[in-house]
Amino acid sequence: MEMIRDLKDHEAFKQLYERYSPLVFGTCIKYLRSKYLASEITLTVFTKLYKELYTGGVTHLSAWLHAVSKNECLQEIRSEKRRKRLYDQLLNEQNESEANETPPEIDDLEKPKLKQALVQLKPRQKTCLELFYFEQKTYKEISEKLGLDLSEVKSQIQNGKRNLKVILNQSA
Repeated sequence: MEMIRDLKDHEAFKQLYERYSPLVFGTCIKYLRSKYLASEITLTVFTKLYKELYTGGVTHLSAWLHAVSKNECLQEIRSEKRRKRLYDQLLNEQNESEANETPPEIDDLEKPKLKQALVQLKPRQKTCLELFYFEQKTYKEISEKLGLDLSEVKSQIQNGKRNLKVILNQSA
């Protein structure tokens, strides 16, 4: 503890870091299971320690380091869960809006060409495209009607559109 009171010396802090950083890092690994995050939190803890030592707020160094390390790790875990929840929520909102998306209207002059080209597609692609473009069904409605996952419907429509484009370009 004598070392802490005389800590205005950077060399003394460097010695503290060398001595205690493996303990802090080990605590962080235990909670975070990521070497990168553990090293980031270790640096954060020692930055806090550096500031705290000048105010005299640390009396039991190893206990303080353990408590702060644990709290920083738990805070990181909570913020990661928040980020994941927000990401999942945004993804669900996007999927929901896409699921209710309706196709653009098809020009009456193009319909005969499209129907002729649709015959050359795989059956599932053909069915999904017909429901989407000619019956104006949403992805969600097609999914329910055919008993397919929403992602499968999107995939069939996207692949069908790509194949239709190739077929139409060949016949032009």
